[in-house]
Amino acid sequence: MVVRNGKKEKLVFQTVARPVRNQAEGCPRQPTTRYHFPAKRFGVIATPLEISSQKTLVSGKAGRQNQILKIEAADDPVSDVKRELSGSPHQKQWGLLRNHHNKGSLKGGISMAEINDGKGIKVIAYYLPQFHTIPENDRFWGKGFTEWTNTKKAKPLFPNHYQPKIPLNQNYYNLMDDKVKIWQSDLAQRHGVFGFCYYHYWFQNGKKLLEKPAEQMLANPEVTIPFCFSWANENWTKNWDGGNQELIVAQDYGGKKEWKSHLEYLLPFFRDKRYITLDGKPVFLIYKPEQIPQVDQMLEYWETEMQKQGFPGICFMIQNPNWYFSPSYQMGRFSYQIKFHPFFAMAYTEEKMKKLRRLQAAYRGLKPIHCQWMVERLFEAVKHKRQPAEKKQARLDYDRMWERIIRSKPSPKLIEGAFVDWDNTARTKTGLVHLGATPEKFYCYLSQLKEKVLRSGQQPVIFLNAWNEWAEGAYLEPDEKHGYAYLEQLSRVFPPEEG
Repeated sequence: MVVRNGKKEKLVFQTVARPVRNQAEGCPRQPTTRYHFPAKRFGVIATPLEISSQKTLVSGKAGRQNQILKIEAADDPVSDVKRELSGSPHQKQWGLLRNHHNKGSLKGGISMAEINDGKGIKVIAYYLPQFHTIPENDRFWGKGFTEWTNTKKAKPLFPNHYQPKIPLNQNYYNLMDDKVKIWQSDLAQRHGVFGFCYYHYWFQNGKKLLEKPAEQMLANPEVTIPFCFSWANENWTKNWDGGNQELIVAQDYGGKKEWKSHLEYLLPFFRDKRYITLDGKPVFLIYKPEQIPQVDQMLEYWETEMQKQGFPGICFMIQNPNWYFSPSYQMGRFSYQIKFHPFFAMAYTEEKMKKLRRLQAAYRGLKPIHCQWMVERLFEAVKHKRQPAEKKQARLDYDRMWERIIRSKPSPKLIEGAFVDWDNTARTKTGLVHLGATPEKFYCYLSQLKEKVLRSGQQPVIFLNAWNEWAEGAYLEPDEKHGYAYLEQLSRVFPPEEG
């Protein structure tokens, strides 16, 4: 169901087998799903795109008016933050507020990096900051460890396996160099990327990891690309590299004191004119919110505090799909669930969702009498039974995965996602490899996804995996094999002038 002008409308799905317009060579023809909103209730014959535009204008206008009323009382938003954080450990720790070049980021109550600005679909690419050394990685992985360490040591595991991935001209950059961040910003925007979604690592007692690239970006106005954060809220362990569960940095969410400290750190970023918003609200992703014991209370606290600072709130989104495909899933105070691909597509089938919705309904029904554990136990038993006894390398078909992405039904609470490619065998030999990816196919499938978003009336944004996940084979940056081909194909689908 979709809410339009206060009324519930039912989405009608129709699958039509037809070739994609301007189909790329080598890209298989896929059935295209059209999404129709009933137009009669609007009193006119309206297309889905027109209805989407009406929704954008109405919600955007309301959000801006609300924001203008709240901001009028503050002449200098940055000064407000300075007063609020005066004497806080964050102001002492890094002097970005003193050197901040983006005053008036909420000038007129309108964000400079708004998704719903009426200028087309926005592509936001995930951005990994692990391309510089930190003491924790030096201690646990060896001196000088960065993401390039695993990328360089990768080896081909079967015929025609493209490993190692080598950046063009062997550009093994260091993110501590501001020139690198400026180069990335300019390159991405020239090829249709609207913004970066930085992974944000915040742990117990305000411990941060890999925070320097974002902090330097905030202080440097020459890095012009819009940005937002995804809080990677897991324990920092050795498991991601195929190693053991040895703990490097523990995660602990605490209570209001810890929530306040975290929000104080984030506020200067939220105030920046480059920070990405949706209807005036800063976009903030949480990777695995199900791991936060008091997640709804924390989000409510942040929302209230943000409103005190003149914002209409925060647009919270869920990134990882694990919770979505579990009985205990609930949106709560989250606005959207992102289709984080290829993992969302790997788990999604309509048949599976029908069964899962029944389990979720049973979970909600049993929770008031504290018997939801029965549903969880059943779900885990079935899940464990399907898992192989020994973890082995998996090889999946790139075309089939993209077919799932295109065919999956849209929802007003889901944000579309995409992926360039995926091969994380640089991190672990028992990793996951997608076979058959080419820049031409990427263009073809991305074109279909763009058409799907336009027709469905979903929020005009696609989260792309990724800008620079080199050890996972998910990157747009130029390499020795393809050069700038993936970037060029992206710009064909999303010309820079559209965003």
